Amino acid sequence: MPSIPIAIWFSVLYYYFDNGIVVTDFWRIAMIVVGVIFVVNSLDSLIRLYTQNLGLTVTRLGTWQYVAGNWIALFGLVLLYQFTPLEIEWVGLVVIGLYAAVYFFVFKRRGELAA
Repeated sequence: MPSIPIAIWFSVLYYYFDNGIVVTDFWRIAMIVVGVIFVVNSLDSLIRLYTQNLGLTVTRLGTWQYVAGNWIALFGLVLLYQFTPLEIEWVGLVVIGLYAAVYFFVFKRRGELAA
């Protein structure tokens, strides 16, 4: 469900951009701030879920190492995006390809998975 507000937000931004609607600097900065908050929140949620699934919990690492590790991972992802020639279209294509591969292998091994 957290993806729904992000999708609505970026749809609004696209509508403004596509129709050439002029907004004041205050609203432009507000739109940027909200967009950045959405993206950082999404990255933070992903990192938290991955660390939990990998067993890198607060009790195992300690509070300081857990917070520092998650902060470094979040900062690293932002830097990776800023300093690499990643295009959102290519990232989307890779995600679609991963979904297709997963569905293909699940369909191919559906007999084994049902048992």
